[in-house]
Amino acid sequence: IEAVQIIAAAAILGIVGLPTVPTMVGLAGLFCGLSLLPVERASWIFRGLLLLNILVLGMALGRMDGGGLVYERMVIGFVPSITHTELSEVISVALTTVLLVLIDMKCQQFVVRSQSWAIAYWSCLIAGLILVVLAFLPAAVVTSAQLTGILPETIDGKAVIPYILGWVGGGGQTPLGMASIAALALPALGLGSNILRIQTRTSLDVVNLTESVQNRLIFSGVNAALALGIALKGGDIVGLMVCFYAAYLSAVWIPFIAYLLEQGKLMVFSSTSVRVALVMGSVVACVALGWGLFYRRAIWFDSPELTILVMGVSCSGVALIGT
Repeated sequence: IEAVQIIAAAAILGIVGLPTVPTMVGLAGLFCGLSLLPVERASWIFRGLLLLNILVLGMALGRMDGGGLVYERMVIGFVPSITHTELSEVISVALTTVLLVLIDMKCQQFVVRSQSWAIAYWSCLIAGLILVVLAFLPAAVVTSAQLTGILPETIDGKAVIPYILGWVGGGGQTPLGMASIAALALPALGLGSNILRIQTRTSLDVVNLTESVQNRLIFSGVNAALALGIALKGGDIVGLMVCFYAAYLSAVWIPFIAYLLEQGKLMVFSSTSVRVALVMGSVVACVALGWGLFYRRAIWFDSPELTILVMGVSCSGVALIGT
C-alpha cells in the first residue's frame, strides 16, 4: 500500500518536472521519517494535508463548465453503472474495501482513542458520510475537464487530475499551478507514513521486540525499502491498491475472527495457533500477490483480488484450526 502511495505521488510530482526515481526515493524517506512521529502529531498532519487536497479539488470542480451538474449526474448514475462492470470485479473490490475498513488501523487507531462511545459512533458516521460525498469528486473533476476540452488526447491516466489542477493554477509551470499539483501529492505522505507506522508496530509485535527508537527506525527503514522496491516496478495504481488490501486482509482477518470469538466467549485459541494462522495467511497471500502481479494466467475467478483472498484466508483458517 505504501508502494501505491509512492507511485501516485511520484506520478503527480512528475507533472512539474521532478524525475521519477529520485522522487520515489525521497518519498520513501519522508514516509520513514513521518512514521516515527507520535500518532497525535501525525494525525494532525494527515488531516491538514487531506483538507488541503479537498479544497484544491473542489476549486478545480468549481472552475469547470457545469461542474455541479456533472457531480450530480455522477451520484445519480453510480448504481446503474455497476451493472456494466464485471461481477468478479464488483465482488472483489466491494469485499476487499468493506472488510478492510472494519479492521484497518488507519481508521481504528483514531476511533479507539475516542473519549466516549458516543464520540466513536458519531465520528464513524460523519466520516462515512464525508467519504461518500468525496468519493465522486475525482470522477466529476475529470469528466468536467473532458467536457471543457482542456485535456490533451495523449495524456496518461495517472496524470489527468494533476494536469487539471495545474490548469486551474494557470499552468503546470507557474508557481500556483505547481503548488496545486503538489497539494494532490501531499495526502500520500500522511497515508503512507500511517501505514508504515502500523507495519512497524506489527513487525515488532510478531518478533516480540520492544518499541525502542532503534528498533522502530530499523523496521521502518526495511519496510520503506520494500515499498520502494515494489514502487520502482510500477503498475496500475488502483489494481495494486486493491491487491495489497486483499493480501493484508488475508493475513489478519482470521486472527481477528479468533479474537472476536474469544471476546464473545464462544471459542478460545492458543497464542501459538493465532500466530501460525497469521504467518500462514501472510506467506500464502504474498505468494498469491506475486501470481497476480507477475503471472496473471494463474489467477482464479478472473480476479487477482479474489484469488489472494480465497487462498490466504483458507490457508490461515486451516492453520488456526489445525494447530
